[in-house]
Amino acid sequence: MAELQLPDAKIDEKIDRLLELAPAPELSPELHRKISGALAASLQPVKPMPAARVLAGQFAAIFAVSWACFGVGFLTGAALLFPWSGAEAFVSRGWPCLLTGSAVAIPGGVLFWLLTRRGVPLSAGAFGGTLGAIAGLLGLTVLQFHCLYQNAAHLLVWHGGILVLSITTGLLVALGKERNGRGQRSK
Repeated sequence: MAELQLPDAKIDEKIDRLLELAPAPELSPELHRKISGALAASLQPVKPMPAARVLAGQFAAIFAVSWACFGVGFLTGAALLFPWSGAEAFVSRGWPCLLTGSAVAIPGGVLFWLLTRRGVPLSAGAFGGTLGAIAGLLGLTVLQFHCLYQNAAHLLVWHGGILVLSITTGLLVALGKERNGRGQRSK
């Protein structure tokens, strides 16, 4: 247990004056010393909060790093866990996956937006990007169970494309909605 530091004379005098306003006859000198020490310790200066601009910069850096780690994890997982096979009929097999994933992601994104639009603690861009990622992951999850082609190139381009498309769309829609009709930011 850490020892309490005894207050200096000026703080001790102020505490004594405060305690004299509400005298307690049963207050022993030892209890008085403990109360004085606790009050003096609580009056020590604390480190002030950084400016809002600094906090926003820190949040943006954490957000960017977390999304970068997610992207690297997805690419690494797809590259290492799935086989690399030939590119026969690559586009003709990929378009149905992109359309199916988008058909799931779009209603999912609208539903998530309806559920979360009232409690947006982030900026519009961060909210839109996050909402797009959630919708894209929903489409990606459904597509992983539906798609017959489980090779790395197909997964990276077509299934990963749904995620990239959803995040980009969510970000652009949110930033567009943030601006009013004259192209200026709304308050």
